[in-house]
Amino acid sequence: MHDQAVSLRGVGADLLSSSVPCLVVDRDGIVRDASPGVCSAFAPALNRSLAETLGIAKSELAEHLAGRGNRVLVGRSLDASGRIDPVLAQAVDLPANDLTLLILTDLGPSRRVEEARFQATPYPVLRLSPKGLILFVNQAAEETLGTDLH
Repeated sequence: MHDQAVSLRGVGADLLSSSVPCLVVDRDGIVRDASPGVCSAFAPALNRSLAETLGIAKSELAEHLAGRGNRVLVGRSLDASGRIDPVLAQAVDLPANDLTLLILTDLGPSRRVEEARFQATPYPVLRLSPKGLILFVNQAAEETLGTDLH
């Protein structure tokens, strides 16, 4: 999935050719290259904006880089079933190339393990979005509330 225009050396090049999910983004927020790990875990990214690919705005990336990575970027991806999963992104500025390397962590698998654990508990569990939308409900919560919330 490599773009001919991107030429990295050292650790960046090693990461980009590995199974570690990472992207190279230009100053306009356009994905210029992606590792094989991105190809297998995320929607097609090459030549798309970071906002379109992961829901991370160009301004968020700029703020992250200005703070020297002191805050983690949080994006989102769709899994095979169309479910939205959170993605953490750590950005590394590559000023010599005028590019940014983003190392991604897909939280979908750990979320599914957590949900399986919550399904197994006899106690009611609900996960709500900041806007109050129900994101997860276990069977015990449905039984306690007396309704199907799926």
